[in-house]
Amino acid sequence: MNQSVSVLVPWYAFPPFRKDGIGGLSVAVWDAATKLSELGAQVTLLVPGNEEHIRYVEGVRVVAGRVGKSLAVSHTLSDQEKLFFAQFDVVLSVNNYGSGSLRSLRGVKVIRQIHTVAADRPLSSYLPLTPRAQDYVKMTFIRHLERRREKELKGRTTLCVSEFVRSLVTCYGLEREQNTHFVPNGYREELFRPDLAHSESYDILFVGRFQHSKGLDILLQALQRLSCERLNLCIVGGFDERERRLITTWSGDRVRLSFAGSVSRKDIPGYYASSKLVVVPSRYESFGLPVLEALACGVPVIATNVGGIPEIVNGESILLTEPDSRLFGQKLEKFFHEPDHFIRVTNRLRTHLSRYAWSNVGRVLLNRLTEEGASCKP
Repeated sequence: MNQSVSVLVPWYAFPPFRKDGIGGLSVAVWDAATKLSELGAQVTLLVPGNEEHIRYVEGVRVVAGRVGKSLAVSHTLSDQEKLFFAQFDVVLSVNNYGSGSLRSLRGVKVIRQIHTVAADRPLSSYLPLTPRAQDYVKMTFIRHLERRREKELKGRTTLCVSEFVRSLVTCYGLEREQNTHFVPNGYREELFRPDLAHSESYDILFVGRFQHSKGLDILLQALQRLSCERLNLCIVGGFDERERRLITTWSGDRVRLSFAGSVSRKDIPGYYASSKLVVVPSRYESFGLPVLEALACGVPVIATNVGGIPEIVNGESILLTEPDSRLFGQKLEKFFHEPDHFIRVTNRLRTHLSRYAWSNVGRVLLNRLTEEGASCKP
């Protein structure tokens, strides 16, 4: 199969993620772009810009300027701007980004990659743990916008990052089943792997944001129920001073807290390797990247049985519980009394994770994009 397909990925900004604003979706965008480039695709990332600028980063051409700005802020493109898109075999819209303008293109293959389904998400999943009035207003508007966008590209080939997402896309009538394909998120094998050189500095690691959906309050309540002595909890994420004070108050005297702040992509594997257990107490999760990354590092996980998480752990019930502080506490108690059982399951699961390695996911994605691009050529 010809692997010289040219792919355009429009996005909000470059870099797709920053140390102070890293998130699973942005990580996935850049991992996909760089892996496709490594495999021989010609990849361009289009971002808004006040000045026209082109640069090359890790094999990806990054184009900033007027076209990217038009795509981000309007529902129309000029004829000249449409010519920019015509040079690519495939335009990949991540989570329907730019859908209002992209749907008007003719003779250009536009497909979409869905990470979350707004039609399924409750408003609480958008909100911080302690929302204010303005948060409700802002997030209600964002959810409305996302729900409108996911209808605008209906009829396009749709790549879903989990079978859970794929089922939602068809359940809500956002796309016909025959137009959907499962192409998961992945992990970088060169970054996320067992590292025995790191000592175990933390009993528990939480990676996430101060959002209701991430369930940090569930974890902190669960820790208060444990019979074991004080535990070291490391929290990775960009929490502000107010949020840190609240977390410290909620944790009480049963937990020794460490706030790592925002951690760069290349440093996060060290935090996994330095932890006995990674926890993902989410109330809502369409995929669950920390689960995948922790297991790839050989670190046991306790996660909630929601969204795409059960797929990643291959249904291993010992690693799963419900988003309830009492049940989460019981699972934590079990881990600290019988850690070897969790470690054995984790080691067994690592063989299952190869389907999520970018060396495999990248080829699946590239083959799909190449096939779609070829179908649009005369």
